[in-house]
Amino acid sequence: VQFNERHDRLTQKLDQKSVLDIETEIEQLSEKLQKLRNTLTSTTSKHENLLQQIVKIDSELSEKSVLLNRFNE
Repeated sequence: VQFNERHDRLTQKLDQKSVLDIETEIEQLSEKLQKLRNTLTSTTSKHENLLQQIVKIDSELSEKSVLLNRFNE
């Protein structure tokens, strides 16, 4: 009987430690995930800005080409 009680207490302590370890891991993984989400959001925003600049420059280039073609006619 004594062995079983001791075993149960040890198992309970191990279970509590395991739960704490898992909770800590979950917290760390959640933080990593949030950092990755923030990085992705930032990167996506930068890409959108670059695309807008490309579209603007492409449009200006087209306008200049049309003007040049008219001048050369």
